[in-house]
Amino acid sequence: MPSRTSSARKSMTVADYDYAVKCIVLGDSGVGKTSLVQRLNDNGKRTMKTTPTVEGIYHAKSLKIDQRTIQLSIWDTAGQEAFRSVTRIYYRGASCAIIIYDVTRRSTFNSLQSWLDDLKAHSSNSKAVLVLVANKCDLVDERAVSHEEGQLFARRHQMSYLETSAEKSTSINSMLELVSQEVYNNIKIGSIVPNPESNGIRVGRKPSASEQEDERRQKSSCGC
Repeated sequence: MPSRTSSARKSMTVADYDYAVKCIVLGDSGVGKTSLVQRLNDNGKRTMKTTPTVEGIYHAKSLKIDQRTIQLSIWDTAGQEAFRSVTRIYYRGASCAIIIYDVTRRSTFNSLQSWLDDLKAHSSNSKAVLVLVANKCDLVDERAVSHEEGQLFARRHQMSYLETSAEKSTSINSMLELVSQEVYNNIKIGSIVPNPESNGIRVGRKPSASEQEDERRQKSSCGC
């Protein structure tokens, strides 16, 4: 039986993930960023009413993607204009960004370009995965931004598009699976080389020989 000391040393030196990925959540105040992120760990239960986020709040979530464990470090950021300078601190080293708007408030949709411009101006990663999320899709009668408008904006800016509802726990896991899959696809084909400083991706356990061979085939097939 291993000693407690050797077990503790092992837990400190051997990562239980293949890739750790930094992800930031952006959008105007009140669009439901915090509510969506809170749903990741509450098993679908209704959460308490949230208050506006002032500083970034960190959440962790691990997902299995193509037999690899992706550990997402999700940063829920402030949406108020007064705290935009604080939010920019979290842009650096982000490998993906989830940008959220409220389908019942057109002003939050109109702000999307500003969030994108701000991210591009202050991010250290020019190849960050971008996902556009239309939240509160359950409020059909109050909808002010159509599904088609959201999709069109996403296509124009080369973003994936998803509709969610924090109230009904709709597509929240799908949102994270989408982000994780896109980041891992970029790693496989070599368009992103993991680097925790520039793109927020840290390698955990060392891939096996067969896994490395699979990734080499992926790169060859895409001509990378």
